Amino acid sequence: MHTSRRSSPVASPSARASTTRSRPKARQTVPGPPPHSSHGSLRSFNASVSSSTTAGATSRPTSASRSSGPRSSGVTAMALPSVSRRLRHPFPFAILAIALSLSTGVASAKLRVVASTPDVADMARQIGGDRVSVVTIANPRQDPHKVPVRPSFATRLHRADALVVQGLGLEHAFIPALIEGARNGNILPGAPGYIDASLYVKPLQVPSSQNRSQGELHPLGNPHFNLDPVQGKRMARAIAEGLERVDPSGADDYREGLERFTTLLDEKIEEWARLAEPLRGVKVVSYHNDLIYLANRYGLLQVGTIEIKPGIQPTPGHLENLLRLMKRENVKIIIREISYDPGVARSLAERTGARVVPLAVMAGGLGPEGYVDSIQANLEALVGAVAESGSP
Repeated sequence: MHTSRRSSPVASPSARASTTRSRPKARQTVPGPPPHSSHGSLRSFNASVSSSTTAGATSRPTSASRSSGPRSSGVTAMALPSVSRRLRHPFPFAILAIALSLSTGVASAKLRVVASTPDVADMARQIGGDRVSVVTIANPRQDPHKVPVRPSFATRLHRADALVVQGLGLEHAFIPALIEGARNGNILPGAPGYIDASLYVKPLQVPSSQNRSQGELHPLGNPHFNLDPVQGKRMARAIAEGLERVDPSGADDYREGLERFTTLLDEKIEEWARLAEPLRGVKVVSYHNDLIYLANRYGLLQVGTIEIKPGIQPTPGHLENLLRLMKRENVKIIIREISYDPGVARSLAERTGARVVPLAVMAGGLGPEGYVDSIQANLEALVGAVAESGSP
């Protein structure tokens, strides 16, 4: 059975909606891009904002501190020097005055949160409840490494009070460029509004060296920790602390939201351990190298990947070698992450007698919305395929 996120016990009490709250002091903003910017116009948007500035302003701090937020382990690795340089220019006085007057007029509005992935978006909603308004950048069925950069996303980030990322470089293809286009100093890595969900995660598969011949490696470690619900608890903690940092007046609400969410996760983790017992010792092949946290949690044995190396598509020779390996190891389960072409996985299955199991690497990919429901859907799909395949 799937639990609807909206009816989940972690939803915040409706009574909280009527409570008047104070918000942090108004933040300086710069004009955003036109509301109907055409696709691919980030460059012109950047130029228009840069032309409205003059030299001589004091730059914002970007290092971790009690006032500027914890040290990031996500996009920080993908440095944004050009962003910092461009933010050193003061705003014209008239624009600043207008921005401040508008900001004070909406002091009681919800915290505007932009989330990089559906997983961290759902956690922010569950923890923040009525205090937050959350929009998501990545689509649940997309490859998180290949999310396109759209001007509309930069517009949202320009107006955001906080940006929540999954971290460890998962969003390297789109978040750095969007932050640069947004011109919002509050969401730069190290700033108060930059919330990195990987802060307390213990990364696996951290490469000892950076060699492009090894494929698209993540220097900070494998970023697909969201597939392990125990890591999900650590993500939630980082998000709650980040929301509290941006909106200190809501500290009690965020702490209560975190407690509700982690209590639910604790209950589900015990339930999922029983559900996933048939997965222990089962040999699998996946398309991409994104199963390490899931496999470690539930005892799956990953024999190989359809990709030659991370981000490198298979050659006929590689597939023949993988075919022989699957037959030798008696692999009966092929996990196809839903953003990848099903054709290769289907062909391997036909030649080996294995079953193809679709798996979502982001919440909502298999249909059910929300982080908890997505973990449930993934495990049910895997357990069902194991039962049908007769895997030992």
